[in-house]
Amino acid sequence: MNTMGKILVILNFLFALVVGGFLIIDFGARQDWKRAFEQLQKESAVTRGSDQTIRTMSAELTNKLKQAQLDAEKWKQELLDLRASLEATEATLKTQIAELQTQKTGVENNLAVAVKEVGRLKSESQEFIKTIDERQNKVNELVKVAEDYRRQAVANQNNAETATNRVNALTIQIQELEEKMRQDAIAKRDILINREKNQANPPAVKVNGSVKKIDTVNPNLVMVSVGSDQGIEKGHTLDVYRTKPNPDYVGMIRILEAYQHESVGQLMPNALGIRKQMREGDLVSSKISSR
Repeated sequence: MNTMGKILVILNFLFALVVGGFLIIDFGARQDWKRAFEQLQKESAVTRGSDQTIRTMSAELTNKLKQAQLDAEKWKQELLDLRASLEATEATLKTQIAELQTQKTGVENNLAVAVKEVGRLKSESQEFIKTIDERQNKVNELVKVAEDYRRQAVANQNNAETATNRVNALTIQIQELEEKMRQDAIAKRDILINREKNQANPPAVKVNGSVKKIDTVNPNLVMVSVGSDQGIEKGHTLDVYRTKPNPDYVGMIRILEAYQHESVGQLMPNALGIRKQMREGDLVSSKISSR
């Protein structure tokens, strides 16, 4: 017998006790009325002469009897109501028991499924552990092979470091030779450039002009009065000289920019690397260098 069955048995037992109590009360009340009625009969026999008293007492007893009957009906109705309540409670409990039985069946089914799933997971876990052991063995073998390769690599690395040091030393020597060759090439190029810069390149036609303006920041830059309209081009050279107060050759300018009626030139150093100071009004010409 489960718990719900025990509860129902206890409820039925309590219901039987209540019904028995009401029956005992009803029986006791009826016995009291009977004794009272017999006592009244005795008193009636003694006091038969007082008819009014007997009628009054009879009326009181009748009223008490009616009241007792009303109380009995009331108790009977309460008993019926209690029985109906107990029956409703019993029906509710039966419904709950049925639901619990259904839930129990579901729980048992779920438990069976869970047990089956646990068995499957246990089997898979064992297979997984076996696979892990196999892979661990392979890893150990690979680690051993890697260790052999590492020792070999260390030996090769030592050899490679020795070779690398030799290569680095040779590389440094090569770089030093390349740098020396580059410096020699730059020196030779500068000599050639200086020679080219100092070489005369007069225009094809005869040109005569003068120094119009000298740059205040760089006195070697001048503005001359001849331009592209007279055949002057960028890169041409003109000789600069003066006749007053004493005839003097100043040097050679190279045209940096040629405009239509004027040009910008730069005084070139002579063979000794010296530049004379130019003056505004100095003469420029292609005639001297063209001879």
